[in-house]
Amino acid sequence: ATRIASGSRGSRLSNATQATELGRTAIAMNGMLDDLEGSIERAESAEGAMKQLNQDVAHEMRTPIASIIAAADNAIRHDIVSEPGQKVMMQIVRQAKRASGIVGDLVAMNSIDSSTLNRSKFSVKQLLEQSIEGLDFGKLNVCLDCPEKAIFADKSRLEQVFQNLLQNALG
Repeated sequence: ATRIASGSRGSRLSNATQATELGRTAIAMNGMLDDLEGSIERAESAEGAMKQLNQDVAHEMRTPIASIIAAADNAIRHDIVSEPGQKVMMQIVRQAKRASGIVGDLVAMNSIDSSTLNRSKFSVKQLLEQSIEGLDFGKLNVCLDCPEKAIFADKSRLEQVFQNLLQNALG
């Protein structure tokens, strides 16, 4: 029982017999442990399948998204389309870059699940300023009123969260 309580998977209570109350309890406990192990194995298998799906989707989507961005950028830079068409092309580029970010999120989910966070101390205010810097707010006037605070976290992951929130809000 001590091995089981300390996490030793595969261990079972021994000398279980139907003849005594303690034996019947041990048999029931062994059955529950079998069910629990089966559930853990199914969950681990499902998690592996989900990670593989994320990797496959990310791999398959990168090239078409990059092609869309390149084609639209090319049309804008070389004046291939008219002025109204250029605005459409800029929207296509923005949305394709957003899709590219989503693909990056799929890849990031796998690394976050693997607990590969890269923590460091940094200023939240500076990170927010950097996140806001490259975004197109149109006619909106954005003013950041945030105290200077240092935190210990994964800076790139937090920046990704800020970017996603801001893009979704503008979106």
